[in-house]
Amino acid sequence: MEESYKLVSSYFLFHFAENYASEFRLTDSLKSQISKAQKDHVARNSSLDFATMEYSGMTKDTIKKSKMSPDSIMQLAIQMAFYSMYKEMVPTYESCSTAAFLKGRTDCMRSATAATKEATLAILEGGVKNAEQLLINCSNTHGQLVKEASMGQAFDRHLLGLKISAERVGMKMPALFNDPGYLRMGHFVLSTSTLSTNTIVFGGFGPVVEDGFGIGYNVSSSRLGAVISSQKRNRDAKEFSQALVKSLDILRNIMNKP
Repeated sequence: MEESYKLVSSYFLFHFAENYASEFRLTDSLKSQISKAQKDHVARNSSLDFATMEYSGMTKDTIKKSKMSPDSIMQLAIQMAFYSMYKEMVPTYESCSTAAFLKGRTDCMRSATAATKEATLAILEGGVKNAEQLLINCSNTHGQLVKEASMGQAFDRHLLGLKISAERVGMKMPALFNDPGYLRMGHFVLSTSTLSTNTIVFGGFGPVVEDGFGIGYNVSSSRLGAVISSQKRNRDAKEFSQALVKSLDILRNIMNKP
């Protein structure tokens, strides 16, 4: 296999200048499927709402100077934005790399925590006197969860593996996987992911549930940014973008308070 790979690689290395015409012979059935796929793509694309957010009031470096995790602050702002619009806390997915392990990819880091709920309610409902400490608590909790998830201590992928294994061997599905609590916690209304790099300005993805938001965000040395998506008939991505900016303003004022 390795020798074949070398031969193929060498062939294309020395013949890259040659042009090859690929002739596709499409049957009526294939043409029909392609046409349907094009229409489906247009329909799905038109059903989505998109918004972008770019915020220069805070950066990765300014947040670090406050001895807090930049990612935790962005996640708290997301929680605050959603609560300000809908007055509820919802299951939140944040992808966490497990690349420390052989063939490791990601696991779920649940960024909606008791700490973010406490901070969100205290800040948005008013009357809070120890707001900065609440932000620190969120940062500490977030950091611990990231550490645990990246070291294989999360549970979502493990439970998914058990569920798939049960299906493959044809066993009766364990009651856990039909429990209302389990189904609710897997309904990620907020699906989030970050790619912190200065070489990519924006990037995003769609919502994973019909009533959800897909939030791809970036925390860099120059600004905070996000691409927000939703199903038009269920959520307003532009309104969420505006709520996110307001939440970041609130957090910035807390961190800059003398």
